[in-house]
Amino acid sequence: MKMSKSHERRDWLLLSRLLSRWRASYIGRVAAVVEIASVPASALGIYYALATVTLSSKQLLSLAALVALFVTVANFIGVFYARRNTTHLRRFLQMMPDRLPSEEEEAVWREATAFPWQFSLFALYNSTLVVVLPVIVLSYWLIGIQPAFLPYLFIGGFVVVSWISIYYYFVWEWLFWPV
Repeated sequence: MKMSKSHERRDWLLLSRLLSRWRASYIGRVAAVVEIASVPASALGIYYALATVTLSSKQLLSLAALVALFVTVANFIGVFYARRNTTHLRRFLQMMPDRLPSEEEEAVWREATAFPWQFSLFALYNSTLVVVLPVIVLSYWLIGIQPAFLPYLFIGGFVVVSWISIYYYFVWEWLFWPV
């Protein structure tokens, strides 16, 4: 059953227009937007640390700067991952509306349907290894946060990493709708 024009979702119409305009660069561009939109999640981690750990204003600012630095690095890695793991899909989008050989179409379909959960899993590892663990270690070494407070930083980091992984899954599912 086809929906009338007045009942079509506007967000899907926008995504379809962006896809037809950007073609192969769609994935790289939306990956950058998705990564930028995930930055406020780091504020959740900082808030958790502020609510559970006693920090001086200097320590809090240093912690926020460390988090911002490592989140930026993790976001660049995320954009690179998105581009690297969608080669078949980007080739398909570049060739649109031409037909691909059937084995290539199958590879594109597998890539497009698997990418959201693969990226979520990647984000879990990326955020943990590139942001949470280095920030905890450097918070102890450079900022002087007491060892008793480090588990609270880990819990806050785990909450944020979990949220970001779930966020990525649903956002990538939504963004891949027109594909």
